Amino acid sequence: MKAVPFGAAFLLVSYCSLVAIILQQANRIMRREETAATRSLLNTAKLMEENEMLWKLKEMEYVEKIANRIGEITISGSANVISQSKEIFVK
Repeated sequence: MKAVPFGAAFLLVSYCSLVAIILQQANRIMRREETAATRSLLNTAKLMEENEMLWKLKEMEYVEKIANRIGEITISGSANVISQSKEIFVK
């Protein structure tokens, strides 16, 4: 085994320490961002629970996303089908 000069060993240890510190900081930032995102989702859920209009707006947002991917809809059946479809969105 070849001896490593003291200066080179010191630089290697310093570099490894620096990398460890940077990784710790990155992990701390990621945890903080995940906590903030979770808190935001919880606050949104609470608001939607308290306000039916916000709930309907979110539903319509998802319906819009789905509708953008659909090219054509064919409905067959009696007049009840149309009234039942209307009930979903008019409530």
